[in-house]
This record gives sequence, C-alpha cells and structure tokens, in this order.
Amino acid sequence: MSSTYTIEVTIRRHTKSLNVERWRCGICKCSFTLNVCARPKNSGVVPVLNPFAKFVKENYAKHKNPSVKHGEVMRTLSQLYKKDVSTREILTFTLEDELDMNMLSINN
Repeated sequence: MSSTYTIEVTIRRHTKSLNVERWRCGICKCSFTLNVCARPKNSGVVPVLNPFAKFVKENYAKHKNPSVKHGEVMRTLSQLYKKDVSTREILTFTLEDELDMNMLSINN
C-alpha cells in the first residue's frame, strides 16, 4: 500500500530490553524497528571530559573514605573546584593587567 505520509515513532532507550517483535505502538499499532546508534568501540574517538569531570577524576580518591558518603565527597569537591576556578580567574586577570602595564612601559 503506498501512502502519502510516513510517520515514524521513536523510543529512545539505553538497553535493547524492548522486544520489538512482540510489542507494537499503542497509537498506530505499527511494529517497532531497532536502530542501533552505538559508536564503534575502536572508532578512535575519545570522549572529552569537561573541566569539572577532570577535576573530580583527579581528586575523588584523595577525599573518599569509607566513613564519608559519596554526596559529601561531591559537595567537598564542588567547593574546592569553585575555589580553584576563582583562583585561576584571578591569576589570569592579574597576568593580563601586568601584560598591559608592560605594554605601556614599552611604548613610553
């Protein structure tokens, strides 16, 4: 049967636990098709961590103890990261100010 319109129903899942042969769409009663959008394991693409994730990866083991809960460790790391970022921002501002002063003295 040819039709003018094609409707595709998308269900996003992290696992293939939905049996696509057994279940059907509740609205249109069509069968599902499985489209695997996984990245190949040996594709050579390494996911890039954001700066906070890198900070946590480097410092989590230092602050984790059996008596300390995960949430407390993450709160501590979050506070340390905020201090670290603000310190870096202050250093970059002072370095830029020194650079500007050096430029002024060269031109005089």
